[in-house]
Amino acid sequence: MASGHEWLERIKGRYLIQVFVDEATDLSTVQLACTTELAFPKLRSWFACGGFRQRLTLNGIQDGSELDWISRTAGIRLDPRDINIGYRQSRQLRELSDELGTLLDGVTASTVPPRDEEEAGVPPLLAENMSSSRAAAWLAQRIREVELAIGSLPAIAIFVDGDGRVAPLAQALESALAPWNIVVKGRMQDSSVGDAREVRVFDVNNVKGMEFEAVFFIGIDDLADRVPELFARFLYVGLTRAAA
Repeated sequence: MASGHEWLERIKGRYLIQVFVDEATDLSTVQLACTTELAFPKLRSWFACGGFRQRLTLNGIQDGSELDWISRTAGIRLDPRDINIGYRQSRQLRELSDELGTLLDGVTASTVPPRDEEEAGVPPLLAENMSSSRAAAWLAQRIREVELAIGSLPAIAIFVDGDGRVAPLAQALESALAPWNIVVKGRMQDSSVGDAREVRVFDVNNVKGMEFEAVFFIGIDDLADRVPELFARFLYVGLTRAAA
């Protein structure tokens, strides 16, 4: 015969010893407060990480003041810590992303290198008014430049606006890179990341959680037209994915 408290035991069995929320700024305060309730009540061990500048949703938390609401509502004491180390980016890329970040939130905050010496990197490039075929040829030239400069093909990402653009660009680019036997993979939303020695084409919505030596955006003006409120944030997150 089932115990009258069996339902309570089932609830207790779902508690977690520790809860860790990644990309926390993409969630609203209510959503984050709900995740704190997953932690075992006697421990209330809850961690979250994320950058306000890397928020890619309209309903995510806007700034640190909203953390106070979570503390009061969930009855927990939060201990926020700031991290400003650009641990893998070149100097030029850090400076560019810092300037873009200032445009996002109006706050001047500079990231610092993890060591005294760092590479200057290469200037960002912009190509305009290109057809699809010309874009593939231009990308192929840039990718070859990266390969020759480093001595081998590193991880390279190309972001497009929408899954429907992944396969056509991947096919056109693979044809353009065929003389150098460079593999191009089109990665849809639920695909694995793949090998490091590949050029990978992604939907821009998958921009987070990855790291590459070089990153390219294709059709970024279309992204600006589609999501003007989030366009600069997508660009900022993309810039921070690249090393140089």
